[in-house]
Amino acid sequence: MKHVWSILCQKSMIDQGTNALSLIDTLEEIQVGVEKDKKTDKITLQGLSYDLVSYIVRDNEKIAERGEININLIDPRKKVISTFKQNFEMAKGIKRMRVQMKFNGLTISSKGRYVFEVELKGGKDKKFSKVTELPLDVEIKIIENIKS
Repeated sequence: MKHVWSILCQKSMIDQGTNALSLIDTLEEIQVGVEKDKKTDKITLQGLSYDLVSYIVRDNEKIAERGEININLIDPRKKVISTFKQNFEMAKGIKRMRVQMKFNGLTISSKGRYVFEVELKGGKDKKFSKVTELPLDVEIKIIENIKS
């Protein structure tokens, strides 16, 4: 199996009739508004939903193969803060596959660059190998308290 590409986006959809993939609002940066005097060392963005889509190909479609994608979310301090796994199977006759992982919420510890490290294991591979990194820059904007 070979990883071709991965992308982080707000939403991904596969058209049932044509099997065409639509990637909507790719994510490279998000801005988070925080009220002045609020702690910013742990912010949970519950309303944020996003997808990570990976495109995998292979040469030998004569046999079924199982694979696994591992995502490590790394904060700006280079600490792994979350890990996600997705198993998939490429049936006999299938040469390529799009693996969609859907996420709801994101916990951030500070502003800076977060990295989604994508690892793949499949076929004869016994260990995961890193295939790409997807950066997500997080900006924190301080919002002045508005008193009525």
